Amino acid sequence: MFFDAATTLARPSLLTKAINAGKHVYCEKPIATSFDEALAAYDRALALRPDHAATLANRGDVLRELRRLDDALASYDRALAARPDYAEALSDRGNVLKALGRYDDALLAIWDGF
Repeated sequence: MFFDAATTLARPSLLTKAINAGKHVYCEKPIATSFDEALAAYDRALALRPDHAATLANRGDVLRELRRLDDALASYDRALAARPDYAEALSDRGNVLKALGRYDDALLAIWDGF
């Protein structure tokens, strides 16, 4: 188990070591200093556990911030395949659908989150 207590600048390399060692990671603070660095950290974690819903949803959040909306949607879809009742992923998926102009799909996705 890896509980984070590092500064933000030291966190990415420590997280990489923990992930590569197969440790479970718990981190409430920013995991990186940039969205690209955060995406790389989530991808490393998913290489070890590709169906982890929270990691997939957080990856979707980063992709949404990078304006890679189709990739974000795919990440939320994978999160929901792993955990269909994940309300946060349903809501975030709805917000991406709205940003893509798919309003009917967005409404249904957000409704499913309630």
